[in-house]
Amino acid sequence: MTLNTALTEDITCDVTVKKELLDEYNATSPIEYSLISDKGNNYTIGKLTFSKGNVTANLTVKIDITNLEGNFALPLEITSTKYAFSGENTVIIGLQNSAPKITLTPDMMTLIGTNFADGNGFADWLDGKLATQAQVTYGGGAPAFPHQVDIHLNSAISKLRVRYATRNTNQHPTKFIIYASNDGANWKEIKVFTAEADGLPVSATTYYDTCPTMLLGDSYTYVRFEVHSSTNPSKFNTWALSEFELYGK
Repeated sequence: MTLNTALTEDITCDVTVKKELLDEYNATSPIEYSLISDKGNNYTIGKLTFSKGNVTANLTVKIDITNLEGNFALPLEITSTKYAFSGENTVIIGLQNSAPKITLTPDMMTLIGTNFADGNGFADWLDGKLATQAQVTYGGGAPAFPHQVDIHLNSAISKLRVRYATRNTNQHPTKFIIYASNDGANWKEIKVFTAEADGLPVSATTYYDTCPTMLLGDSYTYVRFEVHSSTNPSKFNTWALSEFELYGK
């Protein structure tokens, strides 16, 4: 947030959820957003403090989308008991999540067609940290594509969305195919993804956030993430990720 004039003292503002702001927005919006409930630790709102002599301050809002499905918003009003705001002092944070996040653990995942070359394997893909990554086999001796990651889910799903983050250098997937199965042997192809057609990220430490929610046509307990090519500058059959997530129900 930015002020027109620097303050002569430190000021901490009040940041509160104001449902009326969302009601006004929904009245004219083609998409209706639901208010994120304050139950179950769905969100945390940090402090907004303007330091003496500064005109800007940062506000951190963390929202847990794990159990949210649909269109949600958090309407915020910023106020001060000492100073009046002459300009805009509200913001609406909106998000769309068509399926809840699936909790994955390394023991649910199997790498087929190649091996991990560094890092801690699947654990690095599931730790929520962009600074960690795991790469499959190095160099020109790497097994030919495709390479598969099979995930055995704890419960069946009928719709699915994939989200992942690239590593901190290169070797980002440029083509992959999603499959579904109920026995881990007979697979149904769901969708082919390419960098050109689907906007897969080809820059470092970037999330693929635009994956559509895929309707599987039935309920399945296995998902396959099959990589066919990458940005490896030497054209070797290697690839890497820093994070990997599935959303579905």
